[in-house]
Amino acid sequence: MPEKPIPTPAPPKPKIPTCQRCGKDVSKEIPAGRQGDYICLDCQSKEQEDPIALLLALMGGMEQPPPSIPDYEVEKKLGQGGMGAVYLAHHKRTGRKIALKVMLSRVAVHDHARKEFFP
Repeated sequence: MPEKPIPTPAPPKPKIPTCQRCGKDVSKEIPAGRQGDYICLDCQSKEQEDPIALLLALMGGMEQPPPSIPDYEVEKKLGQGGMGAVYLAHHKRTGRKIALKVMLSRVAVHDHARKEFFP
């Protein structure tokens, strides 16, 4: 009896990039090779019209101090992306090292971003 061919699974569909503010598909306007969060041109122009939104966007680029977690000491920042930062920390009593993932405060105010951050 001839063996039946084993079907190969379809490759996963690529994730469509979306605006972090309004959720619109930005695949046609996002620059080639751009990674991380992106705000669409419409939302960017709205920020220009609203001085408070512009100020908040500018403040978003400011460095946050390392988090303070009881019983842990943060040693250094390992990396940062559009939604959060990862720190190397250790437990003060046991010395056990951990990677501590912290959501950036400028992102944490958005429900959509929190859902993405906490799977």
